[in-house]
Amino acid sequence: MAPSRNNKRVAASAPADEPPSKKLAATLKKNGVTQASYKNITEAISHPMAGDLPENCRNMLLAGLPHSLCVASDLRQEVQNLGVIMIGEVVSTIRENMQKALDDENAKVAGAEASKNELVEKLQTAQKTLQDSQATVAERDQELQNASDVVVKAKAQLAKHEDEQKAGDVAFVAAQSDKESLETGMNGSFHKLKAGDFEEGQAQEHYEALVPCMAKLNLDASLISAAKSVLLKSASARGAFDLTVLEELDRSFQAKIADISATLANEQPAAEARAKAVSDSKWALEDVDAKQKECSGNLVAAKEAEKDAAAAVKSATAAVDNHLPQVKAATQLRDEKKIELEAFTQSTMCSFTQLKDRLSAKRLKEMKAAEAAEAAEAAARAAAETDVKAAAQGAISIEAEQTSEPPAEA
Repeated sequence: MAPSRNNKRVAASAPADEPPSKKLAATLKKNGVTQASYKNITEAISHPMAGDLPENCRNMLLAGLPHSLCVASDLRQEVQNLGVIMIGEVVSTIRENMQKALDDENAKVAGAEASKNELVEKLQTAQKTLQDSQATVAERDQELQNASDVVVKAKAQLAKHEDEQKAGDVAFVAAQSDKESLETGMNGSFHKLKAGDFEEGQAQEHYEALVPCMAKLNLDASLISAAKSVLLKSASARGAFDLTVLEELDRSFQAKIADISATLANEQPAAEARAKAVSDSKWALEDVDAKQKECSGNLVAAKEAEKDAAAAVKSATAAVDNHLPQVKAATQLRDEKKIELEAFTQSTMCSFTQLKDRLSAKRLKEMKAAEAAEAAEAAARAAAETDVKAAAQGAISIEAEQTSEPPAEA
């Protein structure tokens, strides 16, 4: 059967279901709420820092938002106020959690800064130690240089005294040598030949040993000539003349040795003084040489300390450099949390407060009318008070005029 005209008219007049976004926009417009404010609240309800808010509660608050917080405060019913309270608790929880997160990051930044300051302090201490060690190295190096200069001077002094001793002892040493050779010759070969105390065939050998000694005795030629034949004779073969020659030779030996001994006695103090000067110079050189070695050891130790101090500075510098990225990262994260909190406070918290306290247009109009009526009433009261004051002032003036008129003549 074909549909009737009435059925077609009903079908044509029935409106199609509007999309949710369009319905929401109409609701917000009706309640005077901007899309931005609404979006701020929906994002807050879905915010990850909203706490342990169950999913069904989130959905419930989101569904009820257009009909609770978006409704003017003077038009809300009890159930709508309950929704506003719940949304307010969510917003407050988010802000508290953001503040706690910011506080945690502030604590981390403070800890990182404290660690950095400690590392910087250690670096400064290490740098001061390095500076001190470098100054010590310079001092020890100068001490070694001074000690080396003293050693050079001591060596030069010793060389000078040794040269003086060598030059001054030439005659003294020669005299000592002559005395020793004469005493050896006299007490040895001459005594044996004079006494005839030698083996057969040894006379010539002893005589040849005496020839150098006799050359130092300054003997005359005749005595030297006679001495050979006398000395080579056996003791039993010698006559009076031979004995005289032997006695003369003996006296010559004795006299020459005595003369040399006198010379040595005269030269002994000067020789001893030269020897003492050399000895003292050697001792002085040993002392300054020991001091130089000590200074050298001190310099080596100072350089080792400087090396350790430089390594400590390098390590402390690396520690500071390695820690700076941690401070930067902590500070950056802290700043992000701070910006996030400030943005949430300025946008979401502000939107929530405005929507929570917002009054309807009707209520605002009534309040405005009441304020106008109150103002008019106040103006009327003020005008009335002014009139009363003016009337009272006029009465006072009339009374004053009447009081001041002169009495009538009799």
